[in-house]
Parts: sequence; structure tokens; C-alpha cells
Amino acid sequence: MKQKKTRLFILLGILLLSLIPFAVTADSAPPPVEVWFVFHSNSTKPLEIINAKVVGCTTQDCNETTAKYVSDKLACFRDLCWWSFDSYTFNDGQVPYFFQLITEFPSGEKASNVLDDVPLNYGKTASYQVDLSGDGLAIQRIKDISWPGLEFNLESYLISLIIESLVGATFLAILKKLRILEILKYIGAIILVNLVSYPVLWSFFSSVSQFHQKSDEIPAIAGLIFGTLFYILLLLAINSKWDVERIVYTIAMIMSIPLYCVLSFLIFGFGGNALVAVGIPVKTAIVLLEICAVLIETLLLFRMRKKHLTLTQAFLTSLIMNLASFGIGLLIFNPF
Repeated sequence: MKQKKTRLFILLGILLLSLIPFAVTADSAPPPVEVWFVFHSNSTKPLEIINAKVVGCTTQDCNETTAKYVSDKLACFRDLCWWSFDSYTFNDGQVPYFFQLITEFPSGEKASNVLDDVPLNYGKTASYQVDLSGDGLAIQRIKDISWPGLEFNLESYLISLIIESLVGATFLAILKKLRILEILKYIGAIILVNLVSYPVLWSFFSSVSQFHQKSDEIPAIAGLIFGTLFYILLLLAINSKWDVERIVYTIAMIMSIPLYCVLSFLIFGFGGNALVAVGIPVKTAIVLLEICAVLIETLLLFRMRKKHLTLTQAFLTSLIMNLASFGIGLLIFNPF
């Protein structure tokens, strides 16, 4: 009896820790403005950008001499450069309305025409094509380009949940000749398996692939820790023989979700908005992500339904439902 009481106090402690999100508040800075520069050259040689920066002025005769603002070195990769600024960039209160891009190549430094249409409303994005013309740079606004790296997408997440749960449950229904109630149980199990593993894996692999923001890296590690905690609590809740213990594990598991959201919110800005262009190639990251998803979901399905599924059956189910969601996602979103 003493042992049960001790375990109950430990579980209640976990629950209390999970309640932290409701006691924590934080101020969030407005999202930054993001600007992409896409360089275009008629030369057959690969474009080499040594350095790029943006200067801002309060008057239209904008150049380095009259600049009120000079950016840090832009993050560039091949023919792309990325510039970002937030609410703390212009500390003196003098917001520049005119900007000029200055880029250094092996052949020398070139300056662009003055831009007067850079969005200053935080959270906005803009894309410009930069043509190398003679001694200068000719810039014109173009349709916004999509983020070239991996990025978590809520729409694809929801589609994946639906496809994988239906495909996985249908495969098992045919394989094991299940009744309706058993099919519904497997659908629930597959949704629980994907509920956290999908965003956690996408968050992690996007943080180590090419073109990710420095501020994504720590939340991605926090996500791995949270995902591990979530599934430990889930398996403990499923396998607990004591009803009170099962209830507390379940509540702690549910409360861990807002806890993770708040902690990610608090640490998201760590590292700033700097773009990291180096990392695992996007295609390789997607392949590794899918392999990890199959393996993790296999183990979780097997542990959750070990009285009903063999490890081979769990693996085949995970493989088939991931291939289905990947194939349909490829047709809809075309990440390659």
C-alpha cells in the first residue's frame, strides 16, 4: 500500500509540472519581415557571392554614405540571399523607407537601384530578382518564392493523419479480418502514434537540413525530449494495471502538450532569426525522416497493440501507411 501511495505522489508531481503552462505568460515580439533576393546572371559560370548587405536610408538618394541602417551580412547560398529584420532592428526610431542592396563578387562590389517597396509591416515577406547588369545590380519585385528548406505544414499534417489512419486500419482489417470495433481501436492507435511523432520529426529534420533558421534548433531538440516523454507516458497509461495510475499518466500525457507548446514559445527566439544555409540536403532529410517515421511508428504500434500485433505486422502496417501518405503528399505538395 505504501508503494502505491509513493507512486501516486510521484505521478501527481508529474501532473503538477504539466500544469506549468497555465502559470506562465510571455511577451512575444512581432514576427520579422523576410526578404529573398534571387540572383540571375547570363554567365555560364556558377555565381559566387562573397558578401551581401542591405543599407537603409530616410531619403531616396540612398547609399552607404547616407545610410541610417546597415544590415549584418546576409545569409546566401548559391543564387539566393535572405534578409530579415524585426521590431528591434531600428533602435533609434528612424525607420528607413529606402533600401539598397550591396553585393561583393570576386570581380568586385556592385550596388543595386534604390528599393522603395520593401514591406515594413512585421510578418510580411517579399521577393526580388537581382539581375547582374554591367557594373550594377538591377532589382525588381517578383512573386514571393516558397521557403527552399523543410517546413512543417499544418495542412499536410492533417492529411497525413487521415491517410495513415485509414490506410493502416484498412490493411490490418484485411490482414486480420477485424470487426468494426477493432478497426476503430486501430484507427485510434495510429492517430495517437502520429499525433506527436509527425510534428516532432519534421521539426527536428527541418532544423538540421539546408535553409533553416537558427532559432529552430533548440525547439527541435526540446521536441525530441517532449516526444519521448509523451510516448513513455502513453505506454505507461496503456500498460498500467492500477486505475488511478492509468488516469494520472493519461492526464499528465495530455497536459504535456501545452507544456511543450509554451516552452517552445519561450525559447523559440534563442539564436535569433539568422538563416543557416548549410545542412543535410532537403531530399536526403526527407528520406531520413520517412525511414525514422516507419521505424518509430513500428515500435509504438507493436508496444501499444502487442497482444494483437506481431512486430512484422506492425512494420508492414507502418511501411504501407507511410508510403501511402508520402506518395499522396508528393502529388499534392511536391517537396522535391
